[in-house]
Amino acid sequence: FGRTPDEQPFFVMELLEGESLRDLLSREGRLPWDRARDIILQVLDGLTAAHENNVIHRDIKPENCFCSTRPGRKTHVKLLDFSIAKLTGVEAASLTSTGAPIGTVYYMSPEQARGEKDIDIRTDVYSTGVMLYEMLSGDIPFNAENFYGVLYKIIHENAPSADMVDNDAELRQNVQSLIHRALAKDRSERFSSAIEFRQAIEAVRAKDANALGHATTMFASPSPPVAIAPANVAETR
Repeated sequence: FGRTPDEQPFFVMELLEGESLRDLLSREGRLPWDRARDIILQVLDGLTAAHENNVIHRDIKPENCFCSTRPGRKTHVKLLDFSIAKLTGVEAASLTSTGAPIGTVYYMSPEQARGEKDIDIRTDVYSTGVMLYEMLSGDIPFNAENFYGVLYKIIHENAPSADMVDNDAELRQNVQSLIHRALAKDRSERFSSAIEFRQAIEAVRAKDANALGHATTMFASPSPPVAIAPANVAETR
């Protein structure tokens, strides 16, 4: 940003060519593990950079992950829209202090759904877990007929097992354990950081289940999805 020689103010932004992860998923549907893995690792790299600078995104979702084209790489991911991001150690804005949930309902962590003020980086870990679940299964883990129904399920119910396109039984079991830990209701049971989440994903690629820590394979029984599109449920800003 700055001013031109004739004192006109200007602001320059990077030109990105490509599409959002939401558009990519709408076109391609469920992704195989290797494809989803490449995308989610880049998301976690972006979150690591944000978290190291004391920024919590709070609205991780496919619409805010932009897949640009780069030579030699099928998908190059950038994180967008830090409009409701929060600085760690800084008092929340007045909108948060009302106790109202902030974020996009389907990707909210349980603590966000409860309107808690002491949100930390593990809320971004949870939202990334939801996004990984969606990339692999083609569906979101929690759905309902209205906003409050989704909040209730996020707070009280376990996610059904993600239906993956990959047929490798060991891979499926390890990925399910990985997602289950990322979606833990108690944030102390989740990966403690984007870096730890990344390491667990890399371990799955190596079929090393030991790096998943105390992850389990306990999921709720899958239930028929409610006929409602994510875009039809209200978002709270």
